[in-house]
Amino acid sequence: MLEGVASFIGSFRKMAPVPLLAIGIATGVLLFAPDMLAKTLGVADFANQYRGIIGGIFIIAWSYLFAHLLWWGRGRAFAAYESWHKVKIRESQLRELTPEEKYYLKPYISDDINTQRFSHDDGVVGGLVGKNILYRASNLIDINEIPYNIQPWARRYLKNHRELLEGSQPPSVKQSDDHW
Repeated sequence: MLEGVASFIGSFRKMAPVPLLAIGIATGVLLFAPDMLAKTLGVADFANQYRGIIGGIFIIAWSYLFAHLLWWGRGRAFAAYESWHKVKIRESQLRELTPEEKYYLKPYISDDINTQRFSHDDGVVGGLVGKNILYRASNLIDINEIPYNIQPWARRYLKNHRELLEGSQPPSVKQSDDHW
């Protein structure tokens, strides 16, 4: 007996919401249809004889559908929060740019260019790539320079907030390797 109930519950859990919706509607009609309609449909005697079972199925079906809706809504709400949070992190990264980073990004916006070339060992570019503001535009590189593009989201935000690029400064002079 318990195995049969467990099997039924397991099968019920795996049911898709659409058939459960149909079951919920059908049992709702059986339970709540006016007597005249139930007689016309020929289900009045059946509904009266099995009202308890039909009511139980009605409650289980609609409970499952409601739980499924809540679970789906939780997933949607979590995804919306994650998206909002990522946008806020990106915006804060653009608001906290160093003067050197601003200098590197300014031509993308003020000159409306898509690609700039930087040295393969440039730390400022490495930082901007790490922040997902720039990305390597091609795997084919010059020995000394690599092409980088600005991410579309960063371009849009900086075009709308050009004041974030104010105070840009060229990088300080690079120290020679023999400074040790």
